[in-house]
Amino acid sequence: MAWTQSQLDALDVAISKGTRTVSYGDKTVTYHTLSEMMSLRAQMMAEIDAQSGAVGRFSRVSFSRD
Repeated sequence: MAWTQSQLDALDVAISKGTRTVSYGDKTVTYHTLSEMMSLRAQMMAEIDAQSGAVGRFSRVSFSRD
């Protein structure tokens, strides 16, 4: 299946909220475990990167004490 960035974003939101149900357009999926969601996330990222010709993803994290 060809994954889209919006599907990856929806999965990321669900993971960050701690929910196991994700809606992709007109479809809703309930995953069994966080591990299953993280595995799918890695697969989605790899496929999206391959489609776009990207070599890898990089994230920049910053912390502040407010």
